[in-house]
Amino acid sequence: METFPAYARPQFGNFVINRATAVIRTSMESGPAKQTKVKSRVLVSITTDVDFSSRADYQRFIAWYSVDLNYGADWFNWTDPVDHVVKPARIVNLLNQEVPLVPMLDRWRISMVLETWSA
Repeated sequence: METFPAYARPQFGNFVINRATAVIRTSMESGPAKQTKVKSRVLVSITTDVDFSSRADYQRFIAWYSVDLNYGADWFNWTDPVDHVVKPARIVNLLNQEVPLVPMLDRWRISMVLETWSA
């Protein structure tokens, strides 16, 4: 399985974690709603910006995403920056925004959404 490249640096200014629910909730005729756990683990969606310090790194990442990950269809190993655990992940949405950070196009930032499993 591929590994998320070390040269791609997640940024934490726009880092957002969304966790799916593991419970189902049922309203009752009277009294509080009932709820029960129905999943042993849930998908976690991580929105982040990733910076590249060179044009070559940016281009390598695009090639890695396109070829090695089949445009995001395949899973890869991702070291979660929150708990430092290696988890399987896939890119759900990429290339929705690619921004050069300097006029010479030597530094880049890509916005992406990753999907991984809870521990």
